Order: sequence, then C-alpha cells, then structure tokens
Amino acid sequence: MEVLKKTVSEFSDCLVEACLSTSANERVSFSNNSFSEATSGDSFKLEVRVSKGARSAYAWTNNPNNWRECVLRAKKLMLASNPLKAESSISDCKSVTESFTNKALLSKGVEFFKDKGELMINSIKDKVNVPNLVINKSFITEEFMNSNLVNSKQDSSSLGVSLECAKLDSSSFDMRTSSGANIDFNGLADSTAQMCIDSLKPKKLKPGLFNVVFDYNAVSELISILTPSILANNILDNNSRLVDKLGKQVISKDLTIKDVPVIKGGTMNSSIDYEGIISESKDLFSKGILNCFINDLYTANRMGVKPSGNSAGLVKRGLVSPANIVIANGDAMRDELLSDCIYVNALMGTHTANIVTGDFALNALNAFKYDSKGITPIRDVMISANIFDLLNKPVLIGKESRFDASLKTPLLHFEGVQVVG
Repeated sequence: MEVLKKTVSEFSDCLVEACLSTSANERVSFSNNSFSEATSGDSFKLEVRVSKGARSAYAWTNNPNNWRECVLRAKKLMLASNPLKAESSISDCKSVTESFTNKALLSKGVEFFKDKGELMINSIKDKVNVPNLVINKSFITEEFMNSNLVNSKQDSSSLGVSLECAKLDSSSFDMRTSSGANIDFNGLADSTAQMCIDSLKPKKLKPGLFNVVFDYNAVSELISILTPSILANNILDNNSRLVDKLGKQVISKDLTIKDVPVIKGGTMNSSIDYEGIISESKDLFSKGILNCFINDLYTANRMGVKPSGNSAGLVKRGLVSPANIVIANGDAMRDELLSDCIYVNALMGTHTANIVTGDFALNALNAFKYDSKGITPIRDVMISANIFDLLNKPVLIGKESRFDASLKTPLLHFEGVQVVG
C-alpha cells in the first residue's frame, strides 16, 4: 500500500489511479496420457493512469521500485495524448476490503494436483487418449488507490481444470472452475471421455430449421456475441444494434440475464471494479427488456448516468466488461428439453461473428440429433443465425444451471434455428 500512496501523491495537478496486483500460481500439465511438467511462480504488476481534463494515459511496470518512473511515464504520455470526448474523473466511493479466498485451497500443492491428474487419466485412458490436461491454481491480491485516497483491497483464489479427450476422429473438451478444491475431478474425466466416445461415427445432416439445445460451453460463446452490444463504449460509438433500445423488449420475454459481481464459489468475483467503483448486481435484460448498459466513469459521464462498476482495467477510458453473467433458470426438465432437437455441446469460431449486427455462423462441436430413432452424433454442422433473432425465438429454459468461470446458465432450447449440415 505504501507504493500506491507514493504513486497517487506524486502529482498535485493531475488525477492519478493506481492498481497493484500480485499473484502466486501453480500449474500441473499432462500430455498424451502422461505427466508433462509442474511450474510455479509469483508475479507483480503496478498499473498507473494519469488524467487531466480530457487527457488520460496509462503505464505499467513489473518492478515495484520503479513506481516513480512508471507514473512519470504515464504523465508524459498523457500530455502528448489526444483529448477525449469528455473530461476524466475518479472515484470517491468508500474504501473496500474483501476476501474471496477459499482457505481449503491454501494447503493443496503440486503433488496433490499431480495425483488428481493421474487419477483422472488412469480412470479413462483405456477408453480415450488424453492429449491435454491442465490443472491451475492461483491466488491473487489486488490493491487500488487514487488521488482521492479511495483505497480498496481484494484477494481471491481460483482452481481451474481443463481436459481434452480424443479417440480416432472424435474429440471433446471441457473444464471446471472453483474458488476452492471441491471440483469433481473424476466426474469431469468421465463426462468428457463419454462425450468423446458418443461422438464417434457421426452422420451427415441435411440442412434445415431445427429445435436446437445449447449446453454450457455453447451458451458461453453466444453470450460473447451478445455482450458487446451492451457495452457503453459501443453504444456511444453507435456500434451496437441496441442503440436507442433502452427500456424496450429486445429478446424473448422468457429470458432474464443478470450481471452479478459476486457468486458463491466464483473465481471472477469482485466487489469493486478497476476504478474503485462499488459493483452491484443488475438486470441487463429483465423478461426480455433491456434495462441498462454497463459502463465506467468516463462512459457514464458521457451518458449522464451513474457508473455501473464495470471498468475492466486502467489501460484506457471506456474499457468495460460484465462480471458474472447469470441466465435465470426456467422449469423445463432435461428430458423435455432434449425431445426432437439438435443438441450442441460447444461452438467454435465466435471471432468471425459480427458483434455490431449480431450475425454469426459457428461450427457446432459434439452435436447430436435427438429423435424417435434415438441419439445420433452429427458432423460438419454449423449454426447460422443473428444473436438477437435467436434470443427472440420461442425458448424452453432448463430447471438446473451450471456455473463455471464467469457464466451461470441452464440448458437453452430454441425453436426454428437454421442448421447447415
């Protein structure tokens, strides 16, 4: 905290914001059914943003002893920068100290995760090959301070397990995350291996309109196409179909989507954003109605609204992102959802989507056709749609949710989706 105090007090004629983050990481990797390597290390990063009037600039360093050089560099860049469209401001919120660290994870080290990985592989290696398995444990502490002496500190823990399985021409991928050590390692191994096996000998599918069920990994990709449309910077730059849509129904009335800063067991939890603004839960879409955009101090000032606590970093003004996305549960059981449909486990190719119009054509991975004949794996399948048109289709919503990383979602079953075989 002393480094931060020195940094934000260096200039009396400028607004200074500083973030100090430290992390301790342990990583265990396996390749082709065998242990590959174990690595560990600590990292440090001081980020500084200096602003004056409508000018603002950023600098960073990995050396805490270089704090003065860092803040001086930020000021030099600020003086040479182009003016923004509005004057900069900094937070005057109350200071916050929060811990999201799960103490049960503290005692788990490399040997523990190596044993877990070997058990996972041994339980499925007679069925499938395991090209890649990674187990990563992290502890992160973030401290923030600005010229108003608003200071906040948060620490968190995270455990992530990602697994790839392969057999002949079939493959599958999945992951699990937790703030603690309570991941079902063997359950992940079994389900991912079974998905790979079930995907063997896929059939071609004639193109047409189908009912389509999207599982967690697929929904995650769809959300990545939707969320740019609610970012304040895209609204202000007219790079969103949701410009002038606030308060109007833009997706199905059966869908409610929230931005939630803290969820029990989450690995992306944060009570404050990168500017020291307190984050609060908010309905992004309430029964299909667009309730709000997410912003930082700069975009909030330009819009004349209250900041939503969604700054994603000091790198530049207007850099925003949601925290944890939560899609509200419905009441449909799994058997009802998977009746006469195409099931899609994952999607690939979201980088090709048009985030302004919402148009996309994505490859479906581990897809299956459910009908009266049973369950048939299908190949070379592409989902072609517009994200807003898709989310406006009749939808059945699962009763149970899955929460990993920064998304909590049930299964989503949409009617009349274009599937290209």
